[in-house]
Amino acid sequence: MKNLMNRSKIYLAIITFLIFNTIIYSQNIHSPTDILGGELYTDSDGKVYMNINVLGHVKEAGNYKIYEGTDFLTILASAGGPLDGAKLSKIMVYRAGKSSFSINLNEYLLENDKSTFIFYPNDTIYIKQSNVSYILSKSSVLNALLTLLNVFLIINNS
Repeated sequence: MKNLMNRSKIYLAIITFLIFNTIIYSQNIHSPTDILGGELYTDSDGKVYMNINVLGHVKEAGNYKIYEGTDFLTILASAGGPLDGAKLSKIMVYRAGKSSFSINLNEYLLENDKSTFIFYPNDTIYIKQSNVSYILSKSSVLNALLTLLNVFLIINNS
């Protein structure tokens, strides 16, 4: 009987320990710290991550959690990369309540030091579609309008 009570105490201690660690662990995963008007989070390993928005002419626009210090190409890859016809010479980065700046992807790739761009929580990367790409993407509408105009001219000349 005494052996059974000792086992019960051990099991109770283990269960209490597991519940306590689960609560502590879940609080450590999402413990926000307000920095520069946005939020940084830490995981159980102490890695810091933040939310970044990627919008515009990319495969999967959206909000992404990235680790602090993530380079620009990795962020673009998270969004599936730019689509054909993206204007890569002037990628805009908007900082909430702060200034904006542009990144020329070709120049960025030629630089030896890729750490020149530091991203902050809630930064928004916007990739615009080039004008030529936009016009070509609307070519089916343009073709339909020209066909209608051609039919109209044929009817009026008859």
